[in-house]
Amino acid sequence: MIKTNYDRYKEKGICVRCGKDEAMINSYHCPDCAEKKAIQESKYWRRMKKDREYINKIYAKNREQYKKRDKKRDEAGLCVKCGKRSQRQGSRWCIDCITKLKRFYKNKNGIPRSERVSYGLCYFCGEPKWKKYKVCEKHYKILADGFKWNVATEKRKEAREKRKNFNKIIFIRK
Repeated sequence: MIKTNYDRYKEKGICVRCGKDEAMINSYHCPDCAEKKAIQESKYWRRMKKDREYINKIYAKNREQYKKRDKKRDEAGLCVKCGKRSQRQGSRWCIDCITKLKRFYKNKNGIPRSERVSYGLCYFCGEPKWKKYKVCEKHYKILADGFKWNVATEKRKEAREKRKNFNKIIFIRK
């Protein structure tokens, strides 16, 4: 994997924007760059709120680019979704993209998700449920790990709040 300057600075605790000063605690920017970034972002969002026309222009430009890309891929006979493989006959997508889409929308075992538990099946995958739970053993472990991660998230939220309060003291907004 190629490491960028951003990654190197981040590892060493140096400001990723200027690369000169030491970054603040729980941040990747030095105080000067953090202030500049905050000002730049506030200007950006103020302009975005004011100028709805500008936003619509950006969306229109993106739509045009996607249409051009799709047209080029279609003319070349490539899948318009991934652009890697040839199109399936009678479709603009390749067989892999079609199967991914079908797999995404398919009901497992032909039973809607909301009714799986009443049939004794896992809510997520449709496999037989585990013990007294509404999910299989695999999804129970995933959910248990998620709960542990959620506790860590609470700690991150607390640290973020402390950082916000600290920044409010340093960068007084007028």
